[in-house]
Amino acid sequence: MKNRKGQYDLGKIIEAGLAILFLAIFLPIIGTMLYSISHPQPQVIVNNTAVEEARNLSEKLAVCEANFNELNNSVVTKKDLIDLTSLIRQTNQNVISIYEINYNYIKNYFSLTIILSLALGFTLSFGLLTLLDWTVFKFELAKGFFRVLRRRFSRVSGGEGRDG
Repeated sequence: MKNRKGQYDLGKIIEAGLAILFLAIFLPIIGTMLYSISHPQPQVIVNNTAVEEARNLSEKLAVCEANFNELNNSVVTKKDLIDLTSLIRQTNQNVISIYEINYNYIKNYFSLTIILSLALGFTLSFGLLTLLDWTVFKFELAKGFFRVLRRRFSRVSGGEGRDG
């Protein structure tokens, strides 16, 4: 009988160990279950704009892939490149021509403006001097100027003039 009692005590110890092991395993599981029941998880809100953007980007990617595949399948020849460079060269020459035409126009416009301004200024000055001579000096300045010129040129040509 004694042997049975030892087996019985040994069985109780094994049962107690297994009970503690199950308790150690299931206690955290039960705790998390009770926590999730008492604290419900927040609802996940789906951002529809992000989903739409993802769809749009996916469609754009498909178009880009199709274009890439089409480009991969096309053949660019040396003649195509030569035509392209000649077009670029011609465009460059046209731009240079337009620049030169505009530069010449602006240069001519400014030089014409300066010439007209000087001519108008000299004409106005001569007119005012003539008006002053006529109104104040009764053309005595002009007569004196012509006298000085006549004397000067008569001396140069060989004559002494009146004074000499």
